[in-house]
Amino acid sequence: MATIQLQDVKDRLTQLGYNATAQDDALLTYNIAKVTTHIKNQTNQYSIPSGAYYIAIDMVVGEFLFLKQSMGQLDGSGMNIGGDAPIQTIRDGDTTVTYAVDASSDGAANFSNFLRGLLNEDYDWGIWRRMRWC
Repeated sequence: MATIQLQDVKDRLTQLGYNATAQDDALLTYNIAKVTTHIKNQTNQYSIPSGAYYIAIDMVVGEFLFLKQSMGQLDGSGMNIGGDAPIQTIRDGDTTVTYAVDASSDGAANFSNFLRGLLNEDYDWGIWRRMRWC
């Protein structure tokens, strides 16, 4: 069984290009408690299963970044949340290559998909679930 460590969450944020500050600690601590409670409720266990530790860290990071994005506080953070539109055409001399690019695949949509992946919304906790007797 595992307990999510604040430093592990900060390390993961750094890996993703966000440098957490001391001002972020309160929000990160809240998200750790929120994700821990969610996982404990899903699994009927008293703590996070050790095999789900890194999934839990990603969920905390996803919650944190989603909230920061919702509040408009990710601008200037060093993370590429909008980005440029993907390249559609490459021309070199008389050769042109055109890629079929979906209009919805802009940087913001890609970042939203990235957050959805971090949040593990579709994760099946059944592997860790214990039966609860009422």
